[in-house]
Parts: sequence; C-alpha cells; structure tokens
Amino acid sequence: MLSAEQRERVERTLQETFKRDLEIADDEGLAMETVRAVRVAMGLASGQAREAEVRRKRVGETFAEHPDWHDQQVADHLDVPIHRVRADRTALGIENTPRPKRPSRADVSPEVREQIIDALASGFDSDPKVADAVGVHRAAVYAVRRKAGIPAGPQRREEDSKRRVAKIVAEHPDWTNERVAVAIGGISRNTVGEYRRRLGLPVIEAGYHRDEEQASAAV
Repeated sequence: MLSAEQRERVERTLQETFKRDLEIADDEGLAMETVRAVRVAMGLASGQAREAEVRRKRVGETFAEHPDWHDQQVADHLDVPIHRVRADRTALGIENTPRPKRPSRADVSPEVREQIIDALASGFDSDPKVADAVGVHRAAVYAVRRKAGIPAGPQRREEDSKRRVAKIVAEHPDWTNERVAVAIGGISRNTVGEYRRRLGLPVIEAGYHRDEEQASAAV
C-alpha cells in the first residue's frame, strides 16, 4: 500500500530527477509497477526518455550557438558521449560539420626528409633511433624509408654483413667461419656459416686456431 508520504516523495523525485522507475522503487521499497503507475498518472514519460529529451534540446541549442562545431566539440562541451550527440544531431536534422583532419605525424618537409635519408644511410639504426636523432616521430621515418625503398635497420645490417662475408670468402675461400667472423667483428661464426650457405659459398666448419695470423678487421 502506497502511503501519502511515499507518494509525495515519489512524485517529487519524478519531477526533479531522471531516475528510472526501478531505481525509485528500490529507494522507496516499492514495486516498480507502483512507481510506474504514479508516473503515468502524472503524465510523465520515463526518466530515460525525459533525460534524452533534455539532452537533445541542449545539443540542438549548442549547435545553434556554435554552427561550426563538430560532434566531438559538442560532446566535450556538454560532457555527453559522442555517439549520443551524433544521434541527437541526426534526429534534429542538423548537418554534420566535418572534423578537421589532424596533421599526420608522417608528414615532413623536404629538408627533414633529406635529413632522415642521410641518417638512414649513415648506419643501421632502427626507425625510433633515427627519429630521436632527427627530432621527428618514428612514423615519419617509417614513411620516408618505405617511400625511398630503404630496408629497416636490422635488414640493412644483415645485407651489409652478407656482403662482407661474400667479399672475404671470395678472397679467402679456405678461411673457417670463425676466422671470417673475427675479421668482420660483431658477428658469430654460426651466422657466418648461415650466410655462406645462403650465398652458396663453401662452408668450413673447422675451428679457428688462435696461433694463426689474425684476420684484418678493416674489411
């Protein structure tokens, strides 16, 4: 049984808030059907519907005041999810203002592009390291490198090592993998052996004797 005091509280809550019927029922310890009956008798729509109506009105007013604003600006201004703003704008028949395109992090000037290419050509650094050196985002380095057809740092390093292995083996076909590795520096004998196999070069697995003449590292 709904007391007069409870009815008054329910009516006041319905008038002053957008609470759902179930929420009010839980607060008052009533059945949801009882709260709904009170609301219907007052001629009110559901809290959700009334909240949407008020929000839509605010969205319309904001677009009227700022016709050049896009959905995200209105959403931020009203603290409303952007999908709600988009739906309300569509329902109100308001034209969409395209959101300004953000400058791409990959866009650089011709001068900076040349700096990136020079940095790439001077060593085997990764894109992030080149980006730090030049002072750009790594996306810019990646874009410039791909457009110029330059492999990534690790790939460039591998190709250089293969070239040096091929050069040394051509000059010293009897050298072991370890001796070639010592001559190049910074590469293991297993890697040398792998490169020799890939390049179709003779592979000599015998160990490297320390009493042999050291191979020159300036190859």
